[in-house]
Amino acid sequence: MDKATAQKILLDYMEDNADPAQYQAALDFLVQNQADPGWPDSPSALYEELTSPGGIDCQTSQNLMLTYLDPLDRLSMNQADRQKLYNHLEGCLDCREEWEFLQIPESELDFEVLPELKDTAAPTLPVGPIIKWPGRLQTLVERLTDKLNSLKVAIHFEPASGPITGLYTRAGDDDSVSDNNLTLFEQPVGRNLRVNVGIYCIRQQPTDSECLVRVVLEGPALVNRFDKHRVSLTYEKTRQEVLSDKKGEAIFTKVPLTALATLEVDITIDI
Repeated sequence: MDKATAQKILLDYMEDNADPAQYQAALDFLVQNQADPGWPDSPSALYEELTSPGGIDCQTSQNLMLTYLDPLDRLSMNQADRQKLYNHLEGCLDCREEWEFLQIPESELDFEVLPELKDTAAPTLPVGPIIKWPGRLQTLVERLTDKLNSLKVAIHFEPASGPITGLYTRAGDDDSVSDNNLTLFEQPVGRNLRVNVGIYCIRQQPTDSECLVRVVLEGPALVNRFDKHRVSLTYEKTRQEVLSDKKGEAIFTKVPLTALATLEVDITIDI
């Protein structure tokens, strides 16, 4: 065997094309001629690499271990690399111990293992059929008292039949309704004592058959200075009355959605 043939066999081995017997003969030839000045550069380093178990060094072996142990990466690992890893593990005690260590379940390791993070629970989806808000409503605002220092109004809702003529109808408008929120009314009332009134319906789930009704009163500073204005809701032979807070809000709970179409809101403001 000459130098050119031995070098070709070694290069073929690096490309997984060398016959095992020829490879061993080339290695023997390398051992005998590694001090020959005519040999390729770094013969000692090349010899060390080729005579390593499986033809790979320990660092390469450890990299292949990590690839093999990952189920997804293992699919892309070619047969030649697998064989080199097997051969290296058979001849290298250090890497074999590392291999056995990597395959030990975490529960059996001596050091503390951090607990796995649990996935955040998915939000609970509504169960049951969605209950729709009432359709477009006809709204009538009746001013019972309208003075500079007092205002009493009654706001009535009823299902709209035919063309709507009222100025205060909002229920059912696309820009005022969502699954959980409905703007029932949002307009100024009163001429002498002008107060903006907002009536908003809120529920937690679109399957809820009841909602919270929030009445908001906004007006001149003099109106806001005097809190506890009387606000009452009347529906289906039921009447609830509360006093507004310092923010001008009155809250009513557990109002049936079916009652909104015949709701009456009475507001009394005295300053």
